Amino acid sequence: MPGETFHSVLAHDWQLVHHTLATTHTELARHLAALLTIATQTIQTEGEITYDITQIEGNTLKPRSTQLPEQRYYVRRIFYVSDQLSLFHNFQRSSQQQQQHNTTPTWTEWFKQQLLWWSGSSATVSESESDGDTDDDENNNRWRVEWEIVHQDTGIRILLSGTISNNNNNNNNNNNNNNNNDNTTQHTTTAQQPHPQSQQQQQQRMTGIGRYIAKYGFYEGGLLDLYPSNYNPYRIDPRILHSLLTGRVTESVVDLTQRSHAHHISILQSQLDADTRRHAELSSQLTNPTATTGNHDNNNNDNDNNNNDNNNIHLEVEWLQQQIAMQRAQMEERCQQDRRVIEQLQSFL
Repeated sequence: MPGETFHSVLAHDWQLVHHTLATTHTELARHLAALLTIATQTIQTEGEITYDITQIEGNTLKPRSTQLPEQRYYVRRIFYVSDQLSLFHNFQRSSQQQQQHNTTPTWTEWFKQQLLWWSGSSATVSESESDGDTDDDENNNRWRVEWEIVHQDTGIRILLSGTISNNNNNNNNNNNNNNNNDNTTQHTTTAQQPHPQSQQQQQQRMTGIGRYIAKYGFYEGGLLDLYPSNYNPYRIDPRILHSLLTGRVTESVVDLTQRSHAHHISILQSQLDADTRRHAELSSQLTNPTATTGNHDNNNNDNDNNNNDNNNIHLEVEWLQQQIAMQRAQMEERCQQDRRVIEQLQSFL
């Protein structure tokens, strides 16, 4: 983002986590890894899970209710065909690692992996293969999965670019679940809380933003506090993550959510304005065609070209009309959703 440096983002978030939230980025990452572990064990594409922060060894976070510390989430797993690469990815070193470890698959192996991946029956295997981590350079990680995680009571939401690779036992569990359930959407699942001894391993198996948080305290750029004009949907503000994990809502969480909603609406409005201007320009060309002059043959050619141009303009005008109607409906639906989320959050203050 303009005006930001990597160190300024880190410094801002470190101050925020230590002084405002009274925790550490490693603790937030530990809970995020545990939450992702439950999600990958129980969810194929989308569904509900629960998570209790108090069950993690060394936890200092306080849930909204000590009587009901378990939080409910709706999660959605988004798969991509190609890999997304780490911010710190080194292509040369990655190539060298592949040669050293002979990880480049044959054409037959690659084709088999693609068939399995598209069938959805080996999603966790694909994630393990696309993790790309090695002991000598753990920054060279890559992934092809994103998670949308929504707190079902407060409506707090994060978009997490990256995932957590599963071990063989989890892969077997997922394969068994797939064999026993033909549906892609799971119902509410209360998974077993991760064993304390595996918490460090979970953090090491995270990719994407989860890895950044665990290693650097880096929650992506686009700080709304410092640069209000910048909006980054992959920015996981520590206050939002803290609220997601604990169910606790503060004024700053409500304010951040309102501002992120406003930025998203402004992006939709900018696209709507651009399409509306384009529609007006093309409509003006149709009502005020440019006159042509010259000899008879040239006029015939010009008329043919003008007819073709007019047909193309008519098609684009019709397409823009559909786009504008769809964008207006999308904006109205989004505004209604945003109002419901804000009202929901304010009820917890």
